[in-house]
Amino acid sequence: MGAKKYKINKFKKGIYNCERCGLCIFHYNTWTTHGCCPVGEHSLGFEPYFARGKVIAARGIIEGRIDYSPAFVDPVAGWCSTCGLCVRTCGCTDEMGEFAIVTPEIVEAMRADLVDLGMCPEAFKELGNKIQKEKNYFGAPKANRMKWTEGLNVNFLEAKKQ
Repeated sequence: MGAKKYKINKFKKGIYNCERCGLCIFHYNTWTTHGCCPVGEHSLGFEPYFARGKVIAARGIIEGRIDYSPAFVDPVAGWCSTCGLCVRTCGCTDEMGEFAIVTPEIVEAMRADLVDLGMCPEAFKELGNKIQKEKNYFGAPKANRMKWTEGLNVNFLEAKKQ
């Protein structure tokens, strides 16, 4: 399977800029060392849960050494809040001074590729179903949406009917 059809190809230059230094995993300064990735810190600690592992996996897909699979979905594409802290701590920039390795965008592209391949993470399917059905990601009934305001003397604007 060639990688030509995949959306991650758009980020090939940035993916190849990754030197695998690990700054996206741990941030070092004069006083302390601490984790950069809030999701990675609360994971099993394996490489795919951190930005470096996601970039390495993306490179493997681009080069055709690996391909998307159901086992790939959760650690590589599922566990990322796309907060961008990894990008800020990496500091790798291109010739224009822009961040070269934009892991959140790479993850979003991998997620889009997985959806195109019919391998959407189950949690995302559930979330999408809740949003479609109840118009909120909690899955709470729309009729209960404003119950929390009872007794607070809150005035609501009525939607104009067109």
